[in-house]
Amino acid sequence: MTVGFAGEAPYSFMQDGDLTGATVALHREIFKNLGIDNVEGVATDFGALIPGLQAGRFDVVSAGMSILPQRCEQALFSEPEFNYTTALMVPEGNPQNLSDIQSIKDSGASLATMTGAIESDYAEESGIDATQVASAQDGMDA
Repeated sequence: MTVGFAGEAPYSFMQDGDLTGATVALHREIFKNLGIDNVEGVATDFGALIPGLQAGRFDVVSAGMSILPQRCEQALFSEPEFNYTTALMVPEGNPQNLSDIQSIKDSGASLATMTGAIESDYAEESGIDATQVASAQDGMDA
């Protein structure tokens, strides 16, 4: 079984040349319980997960991905393994007092979102010209 993972620590990330993380361990255990002992992980950018699945680069995808109608047209989803919410990462002290997408728009602050992530859609729907980045680390660096 080949599983596509996005580089999202602590869920899936490369460490000393090996793919590791919470969802990597979870999926190895899930597939082991299904009688599949050989589980190979492929690290890729979040925005390349569904295209990689469609291209046959991997058999399944594991990522914190919102189940949206347009994504359901492209791939089948399992029952969710966990739920999460959107959050903003701001400079220490939150000098622009940002609290949500609307506050970003109102302040004129710049925003970085992960390519293919739902936050990119939120920004577009709100009329914010967000910079898209490949990973959370790239967003922090931006």
